[in-house]
Amino acid sequence: MMGYCVPTTEMVKKIGKTMFDAMTAQMNNQMGGFSKYMADLQNSWRLLLLMSFLSLLITLFYLFLLRWITKPLLYTSLFLIFICGAAVAFLCYNNSKNFD
Repeated sequence: MMGYCVPTTEMVKKIGKTMFDAMTAQMNNQMGGFSKYMADLQNSWRLLLLMSFLSLLITLFYLFLLRWITKPLLYTSLFLIFICGAAVAFLCYNNSKNFD
């Protein structure tokens, strides 16, 4: 073409494939099988998406339960702490008569 050296399409395809193969081999050697990880991701993306959605649902359900059960749990624990404190105070007062 007008005195310029232009590669043919076959030559471009061959060079491209050679470069791709070389880069893939280099990535496999340097990154410990990066292409294997990407292939695994391509094979299991549906399962990962399903598990992400399920974990979101479980988290929302857990937060709903926390909202529903937090108030009774808080008041019950405060009441039990008050009762235990009163019982310890009574026992201390009752045992203090032994030291007179």
